[in-house]
Amino acid sequence: MKGMFPVKRVLRGVPIPLLQEYLTSPAIHVGADLPWQYLTNGPADVTRLWECIDAADEAIYREIAQAFSEIDDLADDQGLQVLLDAAVTLYGDAQLLLEPFESMHGFHEKTFWTWLKHTPVFELAQKYELADNVSSRRWHLTGRLPGLEPNLSADALAQLQTAISRLYKARGAGPQCLIEQPEIRKGDLYLFVTQEGHVDLRKGFNDSHQYENKPFRVAYEIIFRYHIQDHTLEVFHSTGNAELVAACQTCFAKYILDIDVINLSEQRPKFDLFPLRDRNFRFLLEPEDGVEEVRVRALCLQLIGDKRHEMTLRSKGRAGAREVYDFLETLLNDQSVSFSSFELTRVTLQLVYRATGTKLRKPTLTFDITPTACSLRASPKDEVAKTLLKRWKINVSATVTEDTRSGRPIDGQTFIPV
Repeated sequence: MKGMFPVKRVLRGVPIPLLQEYLTSPAIHVGADLPWQYLTNGPADVTRLWECIDAADEAIYREIAQAFSEIDDLADDQGLQVLLDAAVTLYGDAQLLLEPFESMHGFHEKTFWTWLKHTPVFELAQKYELADNVSSRRWHLTGRLPGLEPNLSADALAQLQTAISRLYKARGAGPQCLIEQPEIRKGDLYLFVTQEGHVDLRKGFNDSHQYENKPFRVAYEIIFRYHIQDHTLEVFHSTGNAELVAACQTCFAKYILDIDVINLSEQRPKFDLFPLRDRNFRFLLEPEDGVEEVRVRALCLQLIGDKRHEMTLRSKGRAGAREVYDFLETLLNDQSVSFSSFELTRVTLQLVYRATGTKLRKPTLTFDITPTACSLRASPKDEVAKTLLKRWKINVSATVTEDTRSGRPIDGQTFIPV
């Protein structure tokens, strides 16, 4: 038998009329003989629907399974937000989704309905979700660029596409690169670049708990994210190759911003972990943050002067917000070394958000911080956490200032000719 999940998960969460509309469509033609008017989302009928899908032609089964997997990926708080963002991008506001959502129940119903009725919104949301889930350490950030409006004409995009294709061909990469339609989301310009005919294969466990290559949507080689307000550019590259990233930054500046020089110096993140040595450190919170509690979940320690060894202390389960410090004190009690002999190399924090709506469970967000990196991504909850790290003076990354007359940095960073 083929894998059941997330197919069954979607079958349980989507009203029968929507399932019928899709499964009995001419392209799929599954379950045409079922008594749809009597079916429910109960276990027995879900199993019955699953058996019809499982018995379908292999190509049809894979199409259904792929679709349901993509729907399941967006069936949560973050997925709902990117769906609304995509609607705003395409239609100017999210009312097209918000009004129908009022009569719907659960993430799977809302996501499935959007996928079925508003495919462009769903597909754009997939791209946003992909960008949101890129680790912050994989985005390469330029310094502040001259404040020019991006040129998104067909000619400028074609020139950028040709330039990037040449970069790949020079490395023997082969297929031509394609730039998809530019998207503006919350003041940021996104350009997604893929290679012609390229499908991503991700290693992972399938529904039968077997480890295999799994097809995954379109594989994006490059994502450009240009912050229009502060004139900085972030680039994600699938391989992280520094030479290609720098070349992509340069090409974007030349063809989209029409500038002859670009500051390629990356704004290196910097985090001060020293204040977190104090178990009584005050995590200042405001009501609008939506955060009820901050927990210190793990401390990674390294003896000062010893770069070869480190020790991680971690609180699990229902441990209190500062119990990891108690654990540390117990370990160091009666030892020949004190806490002052160690430096912090990594701290794990957990934010506890207020429950929303009728939910009783309080969402949490757990992330790691080192002196030069943070595991936060770009989701709404992560953005709250980034704001808090700056408020607490843990994120002490320098910002690039510029001479307003020339539009060039005044901190001694180097400009590279395009």
